Amino acid sequence: MPTLTNVLPFDERAGVYRRRQNTDANPYVAGTWQHGEWFDGWKNANECDPDDGYDWLESRFKVE
Repeated sequence: MPTLTNVLPFDERAGVYRRRQNTDANPYVAGTWQHGEWFDGWKNANECDPDDGYDWLESRFKVE
């Protein structure tokens, strides 16, 4: 269960993406606004990744 913080779910994603955690690391219940915001933030971090580190076809991070 996520803890209450002053950080919005969208903003949590940056650290999660940098730690190379997949989208299944989303701690929020599917169907809630927090779940959607978290995923949107994760996807935004992916789009801003200059190394293009995530392989969408394989649903995993690329091997370094």
